[in-house]
Amino acid sequence: MSRFTAPRKALFVRTLLVRIPLVRALLVRALGVGMVAAFLTLGGVVLAPGPACACSCAATTPAEAFARADAVFVGRVVDRASKDRFPWERTGVAVWTFEVDRIYKGEVQRRQEIVTMDSGASCGLELDGSGPFVIYATHDSSHIDAERDQYAAGLCDGSQPLTTEVERSLAAQAPEGPIMPASSTEQPAESDGGVSTLLMVGLGAIGAVVAAVVGWLKLHG
Repeated sequence: MSRFTAPRKALFVRTLLVRIPLVRALLVRALGVGMVAAFLTLGGVVLAPGPACACSCAATTPAEAFARADAVFVGRVVDRASKDRFPWERTGVAVWTFEVDRIYKGEVQRRQEIVTMDSGASCGLELDGSGPFVIYATHDSSHIDAERDQYAAGLCDGSQPLTTEVERSLAAQAPEGPIMPASSTEQPAESDGGVSTLLMVGLGAIGAVVAAVVGWLKLHG
């Protein structure tokens, strides 16, 4: 014999019908939270930035670096700055400024700017301290935005601290010897020419006035 009487069965059915939507809502909510959590987890795995790729360079001798370069000089680092013009800009490019001591190849200014990627992982220059360094630079700046008077250089171009061995190699590659950079201090222009011009103009004006006075005296004398 059933333990439920007809009224109890009816009450149980009504209670079950009332609670089914609530249970279903709880199940749907739990399923939704689980899906969101799974999406975020997978998204974090997919979207998380991977490790920076290291720059791989083939072995280069100083002689090979010298032959490939458009400009070779010895100098010291006086400044290093990002090429970003605005806080929200990210070019990944840096500008190194060198005080040049000696020039072995190319046209180089006393203060020469070198454009490079801003990290060694991106094949940018990696030089510790202020130097002196020997810099092997090129005009090939297609991958970075270099201006007309700037050179480009990178980790794989051979730039390195100046050593006795490197100095011997430079002497062999440039037997005529290094060139000293021109002074960056501009000499003031000579002012003799301007003074002479003003003097001539003044004398001409005085002569014209004297001639006019003499002519007037002759007419009315």
